[in-house]
Parts: sequence; structure tokens; C-alpha cells
Amino acid sequence: VGAMNVNFVAHDFPASPFGSRENAHEAALAHFLTTGFLWERIRMAGGAYGAVAVSNGLDSLFGFSSYRDPNTVRSLNSFREALQFASRYDPQVEEFEKIVLAAAGKEDRPLAPGEKSFVALKRKLLGIGDEQRQARRDALIGCTPAELGSAAERLLGSFEGGATVFLTNKEAINRDKAALEAMKPATLELPD
Repeated sequence: VGAMNVNFVAHDFPASPFGSRENAHEAALAHFLTTGFLWERIRMAGGAYGAVAVSNGLDSLFGFSSYRDPNTVRSLNSFREALQFASRYDPQVEEFEKIVLAAAGKEDRPLAPGEKSFVALKRKLLGIGDEQRQARRDALIGCTPAELGSAAERLLGSFEGGATVFLTNKEAINRDKAALEAMKPATLELPD
């Protein structure tokens, strides 16, 4: 931990693999949490510049992170609370359709030429064909509120098996000492 004026926290934990319907539901959940709960709780109420949830099926991980965050320990607690909220979420049909379509649109967005080449190479190397991509898209668009809730429940079950990283400063460590000691972190101090 060196001298820095801003703080960052990330927490990744086991999730469903790419190609599974569950991974598509986790992608919808990540979009839903990023644009709703995390935005409100960590960005608006907590004062961070941003917070995201990410589903990474290729590594079978789900992760949360916040950046330029004055309340990293509070944000870490909010990550778990986000999953708890989503596990009980009961949306109106029209609201849920917007969530699912926005999540699908995020994956179907146009790519710049350099991005397009890199993505094509990555798909080729990983053996991800058009059939797999279409099945994922269908699972994402077909996601139901119950499946979104099940994804949150499933991820809550693996949340504790994850890893957390803080990038922070000495003042924040001293302020959050009790919470950090309870986590028994391995600390690396970087030179100024």
C-alpha cells in the first residue's frame, strides 16, 4: 500500500462457465446490478466514481469492483447486499424486459475494427462458434425474473469462496483497521 488519494476494491468468486444457461443469467444479473443497485448504493450514496459487476464465463468468475471509492469496506459489504437484493427482486414485466434487452444489447454492441479483430481471434482460439454465441444470446434474452433470482442465490453461495483486493492508503487502513483485521489480509506496501 503506497501513497494514493483514491481507493479501489474488487471481489471475484466462482461462477458458472461460459456456454451454460446459468452464465447467461449471470450476465443479465451483472448488468442489472451495475446499472441499478451498485450505481445507487456505491456511486450515489457512497461517493465512489463508479462500481461494476462483471460475469466472466471464460474464467468461471463473477466479480464486483469499485473505483475512486472513499468507502471501500462499505462497498465490499454492498457487493454481498446487491446479491441479496437481486435474490428477492420481483420486477414488473416491462421493467424486466428492459433489463434483459439492455444486457443483450451490451453484448451485441458494434465494435471498432481493432476490437473486432481481437474478439474474432479470441473466439477462434477458444473455439467459440456462432452456435454457442446464439445459444448464449437466446438464454440471455429468455432469462426470467426467477432465473435472475436463482443466479443471485447461486452466487451468494460462492461469495465467501472468493478473493478480495484493496488498493488504498495508510489513512484508510487505519480508519478501517478492525474490518480489515477481521479479513486477515495479506498486505503489500508499495514504495512512495
